[in-house]
Amino acid sequence: MAALEQEIAAILKSMEHQVTIRTVADRRYHLAERNGQQYVIVLSRIGKVAAAATVTTLINVFGVQSVLFTGLAGGIHADVKVGDIVIARSVYQYDLDASPLFPKYSVPLLNKTFFDTDEALNDKIAKACNDYLAQDFATAFEGNKRPRFFQRDIPKVHQGLIGSGDVFVNALEKQNQIAEQMPSTLCVEMEGAAVAQVCYEYAIPFAIFRIISDRADSKAELDFNEFLNEISPHYGSAILTRLLDQLASS
Repeated sequence: MAALEQEIAAILKSMEHQVTIRTVADRRYHLAERNGQQYVIVLSRIGKVAAAATVTTLINVFGVQSVLFTGLAGGIHADVKVGDIVIARSVYQYDLDASPLFPKYSVPLLNKTFFDTDEALNDKIAKACNDYLAQDFATAFEGNKRPRFFQRDIPKVHQGLIGSGDVFVNALEKQNQIAEQMPSTLCVEMEGAAVAQVCYEYAIPFAIFRIISDRADSKAELDFNEFLNEISPHYGSAILTRLLDQLASS
C-alpha cells in the first residue's frame, strides 16, 4: 500500500506485463506475481479514513496474509534527517484525543495507544534498506545526481515510533508540540496508524517503512513535492524491489 502514485510507480511498471486490475470502491487493486509470490498493490489515497477503507478491502476481498505500507514522511526527532528511512516498530495517532472519556491518544474501547508492527517483516525491511544503501545508493545518486537536500552522505535507517494524523505537518510549532508530548516519535505521516488498527483487529501482520522527505517545518510542502516527484520513484521503489526479491527467497 501507498498513498500516492509516485511511491509505487516503479514497482507497478516492473510488473506491468503480469498485472490484473480489479476496481473496488473506486480503488484500483493491482494483482501481480513476482518470483512466484502473489501481491496486491494499491493506492490508498491520503489520510486515515482512506487507508482504513483500503486495507479492510485488502483483507476481506483479496484475503491478504500480511500488509506493507510505504511512502514518505516528515521528520520529527532531531536525529531523523531528510533522506533517512524509518521502519515503524509501533505506530499511534497523534491527533486522537477522546479525553476525558478515554486517555489521550488511546483508541476508544480498544484501550490501545500503540500498535506494534511485525518483527519478522521489520527485519526483512531493515535488511533490504541496509543492503540497498551499502550496495546501490552511491551509484544511483553519484555526482550531480545526489539529491541536494539529502542531509547525510549515506542515509541512516531508524527503527521506532511513527505518529499518524490527518494533518500535513508544515509548521515548527506543530512539530515541536508532537515532539514534546511524545518525545520518541521519529516521524509523522497520515495513514499508518489507521492501517495498524485495522490489521490489529483482523490479526493480520503488518509493517510500515517511510522515507523522510522533509522536516515537517515551513519548507515541508516544497521539499515533499520535490522529493515525491524526483527522488521517491528511484529510491523508495528500489528498496521495495529488494524487499520483494528477499520475500520470494525466504
